Amino acid sequence: MPVLTCDPRGSGDVLARAECFAAPAVGELGNYVWPNIEGPAYFNHDFSVFKNMPFGGNRKFQFRLSAYNVFNHPQRTPDDVTNLNLTYTNGQQTNAAFGVLPDNNKYGHRILQLAFKFYF
Repeated sequence: MPVLTCDPRGSGDVLARAECFAAPAVGELGNYVWPNIEGPAYFNHDFSVFKNMPFGGNRKFQFRLSAYNVFNHPQRTPDDVTNLNLTYTNGQQTNAAFGVLPDNNKYGHRILQLAFKFYF
């Protein structure tokens, strides 16, 4: 466990500030009290429309269009191996990517679904 030397909460693209972590002295453990570190906000909007068309009697035909993540807003997430791994060499933290949200690790994409139903 590392030693916390300041409040490591970052802002913007930085989840945690690397300069707030230090290696503990030989034979000792670091602090166990970690603050809440929040990730980026989650944006996801779904949209659905449908049209019912009578088909004689009490039968009807329905057309439905559903869009999941309709605005196609990708979610950035840290990579556990690269961005959340403290690496120390001779007591110095050497992982320059620690705590930074990468631009190339995104998930979430737009999904469109068409459905046709016949009620009878």
